[in-house]
Amino acid sequence: MRKYFLLIILSGLILVGNASAAETTNVADDLKISKPVIEVNIPQLTFSDVEKNVDAEGYLHLPWIGEYIAAVYKFGLGIISIIAVVMIIIQGLRIITSGGGENKNSGYKKIFQAIIGLFIAWGSYAILYTVNPALVEFKTLKVKYIEPIPLDVYDKGETPTPLHPKALNFTGFDLLFQTYGNCIPTDWHIIKAMAYVESSLDANVVNSLGFAGLFQTKNVYCQSSLKRYGLDDKCNQLTNPELSTAVGTSMIRDSITQIKKNCPAIDGDSLTYFIYLGHQSGQGTLNNVITKTCNYTTAYNFIHASWEQQSGGKYADSTGGKRTARVIAAEADKGARKMIGLVKGMGVENILTTINKDKCPLDTPSLRFTTTVTP
Repeated sequence: MRKYFLLIILSGLILVGNASAAETTNVADDLKISKPVIEVNIPQLTFSDVEKNVDAEGYLHLPWIGEYIAAVYKFGLGIISIIAVVMIIIQGLRIITSGGGENKNSGYKKIFQAIIGLFIAWGSYAILYTVNPALVEFKTLKVKYIEPIPLDVYDKGETPTPLHPKALNFTGFDLLFQTYGNCIPTDWHIIKAMAYVESSLDANVVNSLGFAGLFQTKNVYCQSSLKRYGLDDKCNQLTNPELSTAVGTSMIRDSITQIKKNCPAIDGDSLTYFIYLGHQSGQGTLNNVITKTCNYTTAYNFIHASWEQQSGGKYADSTGGKRTARVIAAEADKGARKMIGLVKGMGVENILTTINKDKCPLDTPSLRFTTTVTP
């Protein structure tokens, strides 16, 4: 009987090694998973379809290994039963035809061994369950689904093409950025870096969706940002460098407040990343993401999930452009990572500073529109 058990185990290992890819099941928009097809058929083995979504933790559940093991077990149980019955019949004939003595005793012994083997084979489930119920539970294999970031989602016309782009070392707006830097608890270079990512420091640029100015905003977002400061009546001047900077600074201030509330010990790179996310995707998306992660390296999947949740349909863009959640998330991730690099490139070592409201134009109306700029 021991030899037969070994043969069955070896057969199972050989069958596992011969698995190959065949049928496919769509799990996500651009992901396909292949159901295994074994070269040697096992009776009653049918691999189930994979559910076309991931769980709340972002895992795919693949049941195929458990299904394969269960089928091998049932197949082996049938083979063992047949062999045992044949052995019992053969030994029974030996007992009948023997004249007694040692052959007869040997036959009884082998029949007893065959019965014990059958008992172990058929009772193995109960034995394992008694030892530990988890031993008989074939749980699905959890595989982390990593959302791809396809290169073709970048530069789809959403980033404007400046008519008069400036280099990062252009200083014409630096005094303006420094003045509004008093409004936020971070280095003023954050403002410059965001303006560079958004418009290449071209105050007159307008993108294909109508976002305008240094910080690429629209009238509706300008009004919601500046109404509290009594500046919403000037939102028809989106290409005015100071008005656009006021909008951008207000958004940065709101983002920092929210980030600090959820991520009090956040590192500088992640703070920079999420500041840009709040500007690009809005405070709702920012809140959805930072309640799940405070590390920018793990943020992309949560940005995508947030836009998927908000969209409720094929297109997530509320501006009227036909951009998917994946496209918008990729734009946010790309811009935020670029902003991290720009801040470092300008030599900022400690991003955090203190607010000086007395010198902040948002809080001190007499300071508004008094700064000279060189467009």
